[in-house]
Amino acid sequence: MADNSFQVLMQTIPYITAVRDRNAAALVCKGAYRTESDTRDHAFVPFCYSTNSRRLSARFPNLRSLTLNGKPNTAAAEDSGGLGGLRDAVGGGIRTWMIVRDSDLYILAAVKGKILRVLKLDTCSGFSTNGLLQIARTCRKLTTLYLGKSKISDLGSEWLHEIAMHHTLLERLDFYLSSIIHFNVDDLERIARNCPLTSLKITDCRLDSLEGVFNNALSLEELRSLDLLYAYVVRDVLCQLLKSCPNLEVLQTVNEIGDEGLAVVGEYCRWLKRIRIERGYSPNLITQKGLILLAEGCHKLESVTLYVDDINNEALELIGCHLQNLVEFNLVLLDGDIASTDLPLDHGVKAFLISCQKTLTVLSLYLRPGSITDFGLANIGAYSLNIRKMALCDGIGNSDQGLKDLCKGCPSLQELVLRNCIFSD
Repeated sequence: MADNSFQVLMQTIPYITAVRDRNAAALVCKGAYRTESDTRDHAFVPFCYSTNSRRLSARFPNLRSLTLNGKPNTAAAEDSGGLGGLRDAVGGGIRTWMIVRDSDLYILAAVKGKILRVLKLDTCSGFSTNGLLQIARTCRKLTTLYLGKSKISDLGSEWLHEIAMHHTLLERLDFYLSSIIHFNVDDLERIARNCPLTSLKITDCRLDSLEGVFNNALSLEELRSLDLLYAYVVRDVLCQLLKSCPNLEVLQTVNEIGDEGLAVVGEYCRWLKRIRIERGYSPNLITQKGLILLAEGCHKLESVTLYVDDINNEALELIGCHLQNLVEFNLVLLDGDIASTDLPLDHGVKAFLISCQKTLTVLSLYLRPGSITDFGLANIGAYSLNIRKMALCDGIGNSDQGLKDLCKGCPSLQELVLRNCIFSD
């Protein structure tokens, strides 16, 4: 029986995906340890200087992807060997948050250039576009190149031109909020034409300057993610674009989209899972009218962040009724010229929470004075069964009793933020 149990464990380990479960299985015996080592295809190193490439390679000889995290000081960076020191451990992809040198990218390209498919340099520094040029010349099978928030020495746009001329598999290109400022829109157009691009995030630009990029895309119908938070949005152009993106899953933009744009999203983007609309540069644009049309059309939404100029109880109730998969809901009611005509929002929030209480885990409400009374806080506590993170700011409650009633509920709460509220110490 013991031998049978051992064999079952050995056959089961390769199918275990949860990291904690794999770690636990590896502690059972030496055989389980070896099996787990041989079948692990991804490793995460939370501190890049806590191990070295030899030890990592010996522990997991068949890695196909590696995640490194940490931004060490100079001595620690030298000790870790940078990306170059991890060349034997890297297979299909690498993601870092550390100091990266051009020499590291040269070594990575030389050793893994023919098989590297995903390269994510998230919030990194120390390298230049010369290193990216070597990656572009060598790693022709790249499907993802992520450079978001990285400090990159911008020595020209030749790296992007190389991708435009010779790459055909790229699905995701992202240098959003990086220090890259030199790029040619013609190269972006060629990439959109030659590659199955599903996600493109770049630095500040006007939306209408990218018209050729969208026109040259193989199929806007395949576009999954659209981030326009830092683009100059023209509503008519945006609405026309959204009508061509029926499979869009992620949309991020500013409130210039207006109720008209939300109506377009609700009608044409039925597969949307995440929407984030932040404050833009014009007031009085998003109200309950647009929110209702959005909720009625996009039933698959899981994450919603909205900066609105007005909202009422009916809209909150309908959002909860239609969005049965909602996990995260963040609402900011802006101070503007539009006076709220349906305060407090106690009943709308209650109805919303009752509808979403099985799935909702994150709730943030930034409201105007008088938006939520003590009665509303008691309802929030009673119907926030699975909420782990909650932020309640501005216009929340009438007295300390409301906070007490809130705290009697929320059995799963791990993090609570209260800001600009009237509660006493």
